[in-house]
Amino acid sequence: MKFNTLEDILKSQRQFGEKLGQFDKFHEERLELTKTLLLSLHNEVGQLTSSINYRHHLDDQFVNRDKMLFESVDIIRYVASILNTWDFSHDDLAKAMQLRDAQLNLRHHLLKRKWAGEPVVIVDFDDVIADFRKEFYSWLHNQGVKVDLLGKEYYNTQCIVDAGLDPNTVFEDFISAGGMMDLKPVTWLLEELRNLRRAGHWIQILTARPKENPMCECATYSWLAKHDLEVDGIAFSPEKYRWLTTQDFFLKGSLVFAIDDSPKHALEYASHGIRLLAPRKTYNEQLVGVKNIDIYDNSEDFLNAIKNLEAK
Repeated sequence: MKFNTLEDILKSQRQFGEKLGQFDKFHEERLELTKTLLLSLHNEVGQLTSSINYRHHLDDQFVNRDKMLFESVDIIRYVASILNTWDFSHDDLAKAMQLRDAQLNLRHHLLKRKWAGEPVVIVDFDDVIADFRKEFYSWLHNQGVKVDLLGKEYYNTQCIVDAGLDPNTVFEDFISAGGMMDLKPVTWLLEELRNLRRAGHWIQILTARPKENPMCECATYSWLAKHDLEVDGIAFSPEKYRWLTTQDFFLKGSLVFAIDDSPKHALEYASHGIRLLAPRKTYNEQLVGVKNIDIYDNSEDFLNAIKNLEAK
């Protein structure tokens, strides 16, 4: 059998697993099998380590190329076996590799950038540059959840409970389904951010998305690349103001304004004297008339708010 693609690797390992009765198992048995495969994989990584001399106190700097090659093959086969056990397809693997590749390349690019005194704009992600709520609620509707897109709740969990779903996992299910990559961009705002960056501003993405979810983290980077929005930094934190106070540009007074839709984060910014621009939403009406907060409905409002900031 030729091994030219990810599909070939998974298919060959599945055929071998079928000979061992690997797939004639219930959920609990698959869990136990996965533990065995992971321990075996751990052992193979140790064997791969022994293909070189990793002990610096010894002079022998050997490299056993054959061992390095075949131990790597064993590692790949164990990984393929784990993926097969949980019915991941070659498409699943290819998409995940594409997302990780985009994330690694963009992160590497951003790590080389150093803030050099530019005026800074903090930008939230969901329902600011990406239309999260519309896509998420559409997905919830397909899961049998009756939800009001124009509701006044920031976290609309009751309707999810009423539908018999777990609010703690439904968001992760949406992420796993690839929902974060399907979010529509707020096109005019992306263009205004490009203009701000061309004018010399440092554009810092700051989102409360769960970085510990690798699909979510990778999709965040990949979405920005997909929609051609160049930024200067990407950070994940559920406590945005706390994160902000650790940044050099904040301590040196270079933060110009932030853009955020969340009542919690917006009020926290504003109460600490940070100018904030917020898109008008049904769930953030309490922001109207608050000191240091400008509400915008469209690009004209947004540009007028920026002009007011410049005037002040």
